[in-house]
Amino acid sequence: MEVDLSGKVAIVTGASSGIGAATAIAFAKHGAKLSLVGRDEVRLLQTANKCVEVSMSNEVPLWVRLDLTQPGACEAVVNKTVETYGKLDILVNSAGKVVLSDLSDESMDILDDLMNLNFRVPYRMTQLSLRHLEKTKGT
Repeated sequence: MEVDLSGKVAIVTGASSGIGAATAIAFAKHGAKLSLVGRDEVRLLQTANKCVEVSMSNEVPLWVRLDLTQPGACEAVVNKTVETYGKLDILVNSAGKVVLSDLSDESMDILDDLMNLNFRVPYRMTQLSLRHLEKTKGT
């Protein structure tokens, strides 16, 4: 079964590595217009370049280097994507991290950091994207 994402607009968080990068490249191969988000500018640009190489249109994706846990970052990504492409069809919440820590460390900073990126960011990105996804019957 061939997937056709031509004309679909997708935000992919965590696009600078791993599942996010692989998803972005696969979406580009199938024709999606992309908004790529990641913290590592070098690797994010590598993903964007790979997307151009495999895309049907050689279109350069919108890419945004930022930390989604910072205030206003999620809003900036959704707003810039809709401003650039006029709509949003797909949201891929792929940003995340794992931290190995010793339970004897009584600081809650590590847990707060994990909760912010792994739970709060996807929740907020989904909240902000929902009305756009409803308009396009997106996912």
